[in-house]
Amino acid sequence: MKYFLKCWKHYADFKGRARRREYWSFSCACIVISMVLSIVYAIGLIVQRVDCGYFDIVSGSSDYLAFLFHGEGWVSVVAYVLIAFSVASILPWYAVTVRRLHDVGLSGYWALFFLLSIVSPIVDIIHVDSFALKVTFLVIETIIDWFIVALWVVFGCFKGQEGENKYGPDPKVEEI
Repeated sequence: MKYFLKCWKHYADFKGRARRREYWSFSCACIVISMVLSIVYAIGLIVQRVDCGYFDIVSGSSDYLAFLFHGEGWVSVVAYVLIAFSVASILPWYAVTVRRLHDVGLSGYWALFFLLSIVSPIVDIIHVDSFALKVTFLVIETIIDWFIVALWVVFGCFKGQEGENKYGPDPKVEEI
């Protein structure tokens, strides 16, 4: 919890270094919070018996916004909270990712690869009539997403450089 709160306090701090524990504590907490909110939202839609028709491979339609706002009452509130939390956590997550890269001795510019994840929603928004093209977009989107996840995990697991590097002092030494 200490590291999760530390990331929120340093939400726009791109200087210095972050150890693995800080990076993974924040990342995993954000994932768990998002998953819990998503599950509560999905259960709410089921309870309300809402037919979302979220993704149809035959017609190729996928509408994120329609999916998010199908619920009524408290279910809509959960959708807004999920969106607000997701948007609010982007900057602190990006900052801790940059600091984590600094800890392993890499430039924070490597974190720009993670911005490729915005391609997925953009590809879903593009309206194409060709089924083959839709499937091709889906395959490309999936490959990009898995590439980003692989980078995220690999960079997050590298051991930080011992001692001071050009990005700052060793965060492990600072805590002792």
